[in-house]
Amino acid sequence: MNENSPEEVVPACNVDLLQPDRTHISAWRDKSEFQHVFRQLFETTAEDFEAKEDALQWLNVWKVRQNKNVPVCVRCTATVLEAQLFDLRMQREEGDPNATEIKNIYAGAFTRFVNYVTEETQTYQQHRKRTIAQHVRGIGIEPFLVELRHLCAHRSVSIAIDVFRRSAQYCMDWLKVSYWQRELNTMQPVTYGTLHRAKRTPLSNEFCTVLRAYDAAMAGLLRKCSTVQQTRPHLTDPEYETLQAEETRRGTDQLRVIAMHLLAQFVRNQRTIAHNLNGVRKVCDAVMSNCRYLMQDPVRFRQRHWGKLHSAFFRALAETGCLQELFDRLLAVAESDTEDEQNRSVASFWTVKIATGFQLLKEFKKYCRTLHSQRLVLFQELQNGKVKRKLMAERLAQEWYRKKLQKTAPQQLILGLTVDCPWHLRLDRRQLKSHLNAINQHTKKVLPILFTLVEPPLTAARQQHLCTMIEIYAGSWRQTGGGQQGSMPNFDQLLASKTYVVQDLIERLGCGRAAKKCGLWEEPDEWLDWDEYPLGITRREGLCKA
Repeated sequence: MNENSPEEVVPACNVDLLQPDRTHISAWRDKSEFQHVFRQLFETTAEDFEAKEDALQWLNVWKVRQNKNVPVCVRCTATVLEAQLFDLRMQREEGDPNATEIKNIYAGAFTRFVNYVTEETQTYQQHRKRTIAQHVRGIGIEPFLVELRHLCAHRSVSIAIDVFRRSAQYCMDWLKVSYWQRELNTMQPVTYGTLHRAKRTPLSNEFCTVLRAYDAAMAGLLRKCSTVQQTRPHLTDPEYETLQAEETRRGTDQLRVIAMHLLAQFVRNQRTIAHNLNGVRKVCDAVMSNCRYLMQDPVRFRQRHWGKLHSAFFRALAETGCLQELFDRLLAVAESDTEDEQNRSVASFWTVKIATGFQLLKEFKKYCRTLHSQRLVLFQELQNGKVKRKLMAERLAQEWYRKKLQKTAPQQLILGLTVDCPWHLRLDRRQLKSHLNAINQHTKKVLPILFTLVEPPLTAARQQHLCTMIEIYAGSWRQTGGGQQGSMPNFDQLLASKTYVVQDLIERLGCGRAAKKCGLWEEPDEWLDWDEYPLGITRREGLCKA
């Protein structure tokens, strides 16, 4: 061999290589636990059986914690270490250990070791046909280990036990350099500070300013103002100055036009923020903090045209998923005993409006599904362009809402104008049960609406029973003058599905009835309701047996 030839560079191992600057879930609790196992494996002597046994126990714990997601090199380390510990144990317990049994253990360990690392590298290079030797050479393992694996698999040549021991030590040295040291040098423990490195940044002043300006403009429209100048007696100085700035910017003093521009700007900004749960929460925080009139005016103007004014705003919130979060917050305020009565009253008002809007949207979608397909096709063919089709669809939806609501149409929120809008109120029976248990005078109106929106749906009979129980409970609350409430109704039985058991059958048949066998092959009693009678059940001497 030429001594002046450059040394061959060992390729970097990509097995279990994690992406940098990312938080990963590991099988070990923290870096100190990983470091402890590293020291037990590689910084103790080869004869330190207790240290190696402790390390193997930790490796097995990690495999239990992450199962299939445990790193491949951890599995490889445990496989080789088990063989080494078996060898040490046999040397300690027997003066003349059984070399054949030790060889078999080593042979199985090497076979699994090579299979593990090659399976992992094949996932990165599925597009290339490569042999096992090419795979292991690509990650820095000597080809002799593949040859040893083939000899162990085919049992063609007797291999000296010293070869197994030196090969096992080679595997442990490769694992130490290629995985354990690399992970130990790059690993950073996750703390609250590192996990939340990107702190929740507050919303920009522009977003909050747009919300406040929109809220002021809608407050002016609610008070039947048509221009910015007419809002002066109703708004504060900063709010009026904000609308004046919008008047200069838009080139018009018409309050409705300014409100439309502000709403369009809010929708654009909201879509860039509410792309995840954190953004949705920030948008809801901003709405409840900056829309002062939206949260106060319902106390004074309950019979105004809320739906006509705010439907577009609430549709924009529903489009990004913010309306669900806002509804949950408002319902929590209405249920809370520590909140101010005025806040609870306003929250009750908006929860009823939002829930009714979702209820109407559900009915509208159901109506659209009953339309003849030919009418829909003809409708699409008559229109030229998506914009016209959209405007026509919205006009037809508005007509349906007007016929459905009649005189109350301007007061109700319209949350959807097309059949394919994906938003709906997410509510399951577990949530409904918690709201029923927290019932009070502020939530009793919204609960009957939620009965029609819960999933899985309730039958009409159960909805009626729940409404009756709420009326009885509300009546007892009125009789006590808002003080001591009546006993809490048992809503669990109505929310749960009825399951008939043996006791139900005994009560229905009656214990005093003469013994008689009932089933598929017997003539049934005419009075027996077979829809509720479990088939194949017999009754003898007052007992029911399956």
